[in-house]
Amino acid sequence: MNEKNPSHHENLASKIDGKEASLIDVFREYLASWAGVQSMSKRLTRALQDTHQATENILSENSQKKN
Repeated sequence: MNEKNPSHHENLASKIDGKEASLIDVFREYLASWAGVQSMSKRLTRALQDTHQATENILSENSQKKN
């Protein structure tokens, strides 16, 4: 790696919010961000399931009204 152009990972490993960081600090930061992504993914999945169920209910009601 060229010392004049450190990689993103090297920058992350050397500093988090302007503070020197150890590998453990970087790993904790990574896990926290990953947990946020998983939480958001679960909420989005639930919202999609709710929307799908509501759509099925509307279609079923409309079908019953026609019959």
